Amino acid sequence: MFKKEGYSFNSVLQFLTATLLVGLTAIPATAQAVELRYATFHPTVNNVYKRAVLPFVDRVAKATGGAVTIKTYPGGQLANIKTTITALRNGTADAGVLIPIFVPSEVPSHNALQQVLFAGANPIAAAGASVETVVLGCPGCRKDLEAAGAVSVLPVATTAYRMQCAKDVPNTASLKGRKIRIVGGAQKTLLQELGATRVVVPPADVMEGMNRGVLDCAVTPLPWLVQFSLKESVHYIIDEPLGYARTIEFFVLRKASWEKLSPEQRRTVFKEFPQLAADSVIEGYLYDDERVIKVAKDKGIKFIKPDAAFTKAVDAARAAEKEVAFGDAKKRKVPNFPAVWAHHQRALAKWEKLSRDIGTDPKKFAQALWDNVYSKIDPLTMLPK
Repeated sequence: MFKKEGYSFNSVLQFLTATLLVGLTAIPATAQAVELRYATFHPTVNNVYKRAVLPFVDRVAKATGGAVTIKTYPGGQLANIKTTITALRNGTADAGVLIPIFVPSEVPSHNALQQVLFAGANPIAAAGASVETVVLGCPGCRKDLEAAGAVSVLPVATTAYRMQCAKDVPNTASLKGRKIRIVGGAQKTLLQELGATRVVVPPADVMEGMNRGVLDCAVTPLPWLVQFSLKESVHYIIDEPLGYARTIEFFVLRKASWEKLSPEQRRTVFKEFPQLAADSVIEGYLYDDERVIKVAKDKGIKFIKPDAAFTKAVDAARAAEKEVAFGDAKKRKVPNFPAVWAHHQRALAKWEKLSRDIGTDPKKFAQALWDNVYSKIDPLTMLPK
């Protein structure tokens, strides 16, 4: 039959085989499955971990059809609060939690921004402005992490800090000489105004520090009462907001690990970052704030209304914030910090307006983060477009 048309059976077979091979090479190879290791000092009871990170892990697996999975190591199993950046650098971890004040020499630009505590009308504004400033307005922050082979993804903020004490605080004068754990920044000015002494203690060691008398009080977010069991040591809380810790990286990424993902995988995972950021603040810290207040009152912990002297000391700290932040930046030779400061002030004003509509809706917050920040980043390079 083939002879009649001038074709041999072998020539037809060769033609069909060649056509099939061309078709096969036109089909892209299936992207390799990747497992990322996530290190956090947060315990499993922490709601940033339970209500933000774990749902994110599930969404990533589902969105990528199981091709990208994330194995979590909570409670400092893989890296603690001081060793995350080392774990990212040497490849022990692919992602993790980074708090600048514990590794200031590694991330000086991030650390300078973390000295800004009192600015911001609410945690949504502080978190939104933090993400926008670090990701879009702080080249030094990007270089800090590049030196460690990492990239910023989630530099958010906590809810308000408050002073939590083991012993009664009948008045502000009673705080003189007490040993108090603070974040830093202008809170150092607050301690000076109060005549108190600063003690540096990682979150996981605060309860033990209070039990052993190493600490009298700690300035922390309310959720730590449950997250780090401070409710077993704290008996009094001065009910005055003392700022929001910002530029906390809840999911800082190892760049080499990110680049192991195919371009399509990177785009898919990247789209989940705004929701993770929103959930970290709202489903994590804000959710815990409301729940923990009830836990504290049921436990018999007393919320103390600050007296005039305490409020005056807080006002002095707030007024000193710019000078303190600029001083830290100069000390650590942070490049172009005045421009970063100005960017953050503009971002705060914008996010304070946005927060009025966002309220405590994580979906609205995630959308606002996408519109104002993440949509302006190239997910393949993780650089501003």
